[in-house]
Amino acid sequence: MKKILILVLLVAVSIVFSFNTAEYTSAKIMGLGGAYTAIANDEMALFYNPAGLAYIDPGMMGHINVEGTAALDNGITQIINILEHQNFVAAATTLNGKSGSEFFGAGISYFTQGMSLGAFTSMKLFHKYYIDHVHVDINKTSLICVGFASKMNPDFALGVTFKALNLEGINSDLTYTYLNSKGAFTGMTFWQDDYDKRLSLGTNVGAMYKMGDLGFGASVENLFTMEASKVDSSGSNVSVNNSEAPKPIIRLGLGYVTNQTLLAADIANITDAANMTYHFGVQQKLLDIPFFEWLGGITARAGYLTGKKDGIGISSATIGAQARFLIAYLNINFAEKIIGGNKTQELSVSGQFTF
Repeated sequence: MKKILILVLLVAVSIVFSFNTAEYTSAKIMGLGGAYTAIANDEMALFYNPAGLAYIDPGMMGHINVEGTAALDNGITQIINILEHQNFVAAATTLNGKSGSEFFGAGISYFTQGMSLGAFTSMKLFHKYYIDHVHVDINKTSLICVGFASKMNPDFALGVTFKALNLEGINSDLTYTYLNSKGAFTGMTFWQDDYDKRLSLGTNVGAMYKMGDLGFGASVENLFTMEASKVDSSGSNVSVNNSEAPKPIIRLGLGYVTNQTLLAADIANITDAANMTYHFGVQQKLLDIPFFEWLGGITARAGYLTGKKDGIGISSATIGAQARFLIAYLNINFAEKIIGGNKTQELSVSGQFTF
């Protein structure tokens, strides 16, 4: 039974394959398929379009966020059935080639019209299962950002984000020296293949133009970047390589926003055909608490993404909802993603407090 629990945990601990290249995302943006360049109006504008800081609701001051997402390739039901029958050889065969992921994040931000300060942390884990081992990638991120935006006129704004990103990366393997004929482990070994810790500094810039309910946005993520420090697995400082710093990403977006309805579309990485993606999102307010709209309500979302990541075809369809009660928000999304023909189902949940 102990061995079964170990394998179940390995299968269950699965990260979000992030189609968005921003260092920190949110369930709201995931529910909109990543289409946020022309409609950004909260602290996520720091990453998607800092010009959106100029259009933040003046009655809002900040957010505390807690995010979580889990995903696993198709085949999880079959794997669990095999484990229940204690057929370890069949389990290893079924797991071969499967992958899973998890994302956990939290953040706190202060913002007012034209300015935002945010601190975010997240952990991403990616697992790939093979006949004799499990490969694990773990990335831990700490991020501090400050952004400024100004309206050049009532309809047009420019913005800039300055950010410091601390990233720890671990690549490792968990191996079982194969399963013997009795279906038991003959041994397990864990080792660390690669580790580095680095500090990067960067800048995002953006512009936003409003024409009634229509909005147009353009941004460059990582316009200026540099590696400030790098530490290897021995704890020694090593030479930094600015070619490893995050690359610039150009985004263009179009949005339509009313009190009840939101429509948005983005193109990201327009100068990089191997990583170009198209994002579409829709949001509709379904319900306000009768007679007391300030108490809360329910909003529905849907999003779609298609394009390429590292030259591999990707697509994602998402449906979700947001429930609000006073200053508390709950976001839930369900997504089905296809990466290079491999299908993944993903559930993301976030809680947020507004102050």
